[in-house]
Amino acid sequence: MKTFGELLHLIRSRQNASQLVKEVGISYVYLLDIEKGARTAPKESILISLADKLEFHEGERELFFDLAAKERNGIPADVTKYILEHEEIIEVVRALNNSPVELEYLKKIKQIAEEAGKNAR
Repeated sequence: MKTFGELLHLIRSRQNASQLVKEVGISYVYLLDIEKGARTAPKESILISLADKLEFHEGERELFFDLAAKERNGIPADVTKYILEHEEIIEVVRALNNSPVELEYLKKIKQIAEEAGKNAR
């Protein structure tokens, strides 16, 4: 998948578009413009709303947010939402930024978090 619009079209085509736009609060034309690349990825609140209504296959939700962020030159909306809900993460990021932490430590933290997530399910 190369663009956010292409991925959105693929995922959205699995469900009723008119119901989706109604639930998200956007127009069908706006949705089509995004899918065709005539408009950039929408603002974070619309991305979150779309993500809550779309039917993703494994790995697509993260890709959805990553491609939108890349197109908008920003941080993925799901990550921003998580940080806003867990403000202590800001302190952790600042501590990492101000320390000589090696990438291997961060990879280990990621692995631990992934394993904890699997065990929580």
